[in-house]
Amino acid sequence: MSRSDFAIPFRARSLPFAHNGPTMVQEKPLSQPIPQAPTYTDLRRERLASLILSGPVFKSGGLIISDLPVEEGCSTDTQQTCLDDWLHMGAMLEKALGRQANDVRVYQYYLPIYFWILREVDRHNELVAKSGGTRRPFILGFCCPQGGGKTTMTSFLDILLRTAGKSVQIASLDDFYLTNAEQRQVAKRNPSNRLMQYRGMPGTHDLPLLNDTLDSLRRGEEVSIPKYDKTAFNGRGDRAPKKNWKDVSDSTDIVLFEGWCLGFEPIPEDIITDPDLFVVNKALKDFTSIYKRLDGIFIIEIQNMDWVFDWRLQAERGSRASGRPGLSDEQVKDFVSRFMPAYKHYTPNLYHRSKPLFPNHELHIEIDQMRRPVHRNSDF
Repeated sequence: MSRSDFAIPFRARSLPFAHNGPTMVQEKPLSQPIPQAPTYTDLRRERLASLILSGPVFKSGGLIISDLPVEEGCSTDTQQTCLDDWLHMGAMLEKALGRQANDVRVYQYYLPIYFWILREVDRHNELVAKSGGTRRPFILGFCCPQGGGKTTMTSFLDILLRTAGKSVQIASLDDFYLTNAEQRQVAKRNPSNRLMQYRGMPGTHDLPLLNDTLDSLRRGEEVSIPKYDKTAFNGRGDRAPKKNWKDVSDSTDIVLFEGWCLGFEPIPEDIITDPDLFVVNKALKDFTSIYKRLDGIFIIEIQNMDWVFDWRLQAERGSRASGRPGLSDEQVKDFVSRFMPAYKHYTPNLYHRSKPLFPNHELHIEIDQMRRPVHRNSDF
């Protein structure tokens, strides 16, 4: 596969980071066009190029230098000079991220994921064309523990992919929860199961609606993606009216479908130590129907599930400190504790599968407590 397969004819100095586009959660709004990035010195260019190429995401994604989008006409012997374009792109992202920006986050995390997705989309389109199939979007699953940054990540990727001329739609597993009435019936059927009293676990989603929606997207049809109102019924939640659903056109290139438990699979019942998980384990058997409709997945791994509690606590305290509603520390503990049995039982298989869920179309990234990418043992 040649370098030109991934070339994108654009100048990063004039990337349209429109001020009316999506902004990242808790980050500086792009109220004004980002000014032109400064010219890089040769030393800075060389250091950042080395930073990207040596990063854990670049390695785990199987990326090579020719996968980086550069201007058409750049020859191999001028590759280093051509890196200016995506380095300027990184500089603009640093400005968009404000004080949250750093070289590792921009050049070893966000940009390599973006490069990997572009490569996978190109491969997907080539396969569809060779098979004589009808053009359809690339549907990418995104699994990340709660608090791990998936909302910020998807917002970031949405901006970058649109900059590359791609039509992007973001969907969430959360938007396919059962209606409030249906969820109450689930709770009634499982009165002693603490995991089934509220939305969240596998077994509390409307899989027929989800699969029908994914099928329509795969066929390249116009479809409406549901919205879930988590504030309804005093926080118990309910599906939003159809008039509030998101209409998706038939020209979508990429669908980013995120969910905290995407990639989870049932495990042998004899190793389940929490009896409330038996219902969840049974429900996960039906998640296979979701995975059959995805084209790939990228998985964010963490080594310590206690970070989920720490991240949520940090977020809620920040919300309260700014005068907005937020859970108390005890409420955070109660909320997160409902998810811990599932994390502890299902992430070991997700993180250490002998065979990838999506061979050749799976990106697996480990982050630390500061949400920075780190090298996994399998990267070496």
